Amino acid sequence: RLIVNGITIRLSLVNTPETYQNGYQSAKDFVKDLCLGEKAKVDVDNGQPKDRYGRTVGLVYCNGTNLNQELRDNHLANILTKYCSKSEFANENWADC
Repeated sequence: RLIVNGITIRLSLVNTPETYQNGYQSAKDFVKDLCLGEKAKVDVDNGQPKDRYGRTVGLVYCNGTNLNQELRDNHLANILTKYCSKSEFANENWADC
């Protein structure tokens, strides 16, 4: 999860490691380095605006950089293909849907 302007965000289509899994700290540090203290923008996924926990689902941009894509491109997250049929972002090149 990520908090942007007080709103808890679930990154659309990407799955990062849980706190108890290998790679968690690397993904966390990557997000921190890219986004902490920077201007962030959320593009809500109109195909699935909320997840089952009530979190907003979307793309997060930190200073114009697509965080979802960067996590995937840097092998810090996997694409959750089970949401490809729901997500408005499924047809973007980085999504691998």
